[in-house]
Amino acid sequence: MSNSQKQSRSLRSWLILIMAIVGIIVMIIGIFIHTLVIFMGVIIISLGFFLWLQGIIGQAKRKRIGRLRLDLLTENINPYDALEEMVDYEEADVGRQELNKEQIREAATVMQSNRVKDQRTATLRLLMAGAQSVPYIRASLRSGDPEVIERSLITLRFFGKEASSAVEPVIELLKSDRAEIRGQSALLLGKIGSTAKTAVPSLISLLQDSDPSVARDAALALGMIGFKSKEAINELKSGQEREDLQLQLFSKIGLAKLGEYSEEIIDDLIICVGDRDPMNGIFAIQTLGEIGKPAKKAEPVILRLASHRHPALRLIVAQALYRLDSPPSPIVAALVRNLPLRKAEPFIRRDSFNLLQKIIKNVPEVIPTLIKQLSNRDPVTRIMAARLLGELGEEAKEAAPALVKMMEDSLMTCQYHARQALEKISPSK
Repeated sequence: MSNSQKQSRSLRSWLILIMAIVGIIVMIIGIFIHTLVIFMGVIIISLGFFLWLQGIIGQAKRKRIGRLRLDLLTENINPYDALEEMVDYEEADVGRQELNKEQIREAATVMQSNRVKDQRTATLRLLMAGAQSVPYIRASLRSGDPEVIERSLITLRFFGKEASSAVEPVIELLKSDRAEIRGQSALLLGKIGSTAKTAVPSLISLLQDSDPSVARDAALALGMIGFKSKEAINELKSGQEREDLQLQLFSKIGLAKLGEYSEEIIDDLIICVGDRDPMNGIFAIQTLGEIGKPAKKAEPVILRLASHRHPALRLIVAQALYRLDSPPSPIVAALVRNLPLRKAEPFIRRDSFNLLQKIIKNVPEVIPTLIKQLSNRDPVTRIMAARLLGELGEEAKEAAPALVKMMEDSLMTCQYHARQALEKISPSK
């Protein structure tokens, strides 16, 4: 083999080797870049999922807070309304369940468990037992577990004035080092009402709380208790000047509930009707309704929310319009949508029905809607529709065939109310 051939072969070998090395390097770089791109994609997707999950959790928390505060808008909660998903309506129609002391004590103990379903069942039993449950729930306020204390405070709220024996221990809890307990204690005192007036000095001090949400709850509680002391009024007026916007709003609400409103406060509450936080809007609307005719100029703004998707807001709008002496048609339109809400907060359907009973005779055009609800699969909705048609009397004659059909309902309670409605619609001569 000549030298030139050897050199050519050697050169070719080196070239192959270099190409192989370069190829391997390129492959490694390609794999690295490919892996890096995939890794970056995974990071971006994970970040997006994390932000989405955080938003869902945030919404859930806001919803929970809203639901916990909605019971502040009604005098009493009928525990049987909350039982609709657990028992037949006929069982719920019996009245309060008679529980002996041992059963009440057991339910109060179970309410402290960590299982949500057990907590709910025990709470409902305590609510059904009525005021005799209060001492046993009150005893849980001495628990060393903050969650048990908070749960007990929330449960006692549903008893309203019947929880007045808990005032003194709850006043002590206003000094808790946990903001949640201070706030829930203030709201309970507000729900108890005028019999909690001994808490007013402590609530006034709480207006200066380091946690703005606690100060806001204290302002609302002072208005709900309704005891007009000079110090409370002056402190609430000072709260209007604080930096926290919610404290400003609830200081005005507190003053209005005490009857210390002005044109400026009415105007500010009207502005808050459209607040992005529905709970702020709900409390503003309710307060304007409580003010009554002096706040009549709020009617057009409130009326715009009569068809809002939030059922509690529709109810509060209807109640406010009723107090402002508005025409009945838009009020009924807002309320009728609340009747089929099986899974809504307990008071929404009850209070919607109660207000409808007062004004239904002035709105006969709602008859076709009520007839449609007679075939609703929820028995409570069928019963409410039948009772409202009965209130309309002879004007609701077109509902007679549907009511006759309802007489064959599988539930005797539905049959009974259908018969009652028919007797009012077509009274025997």
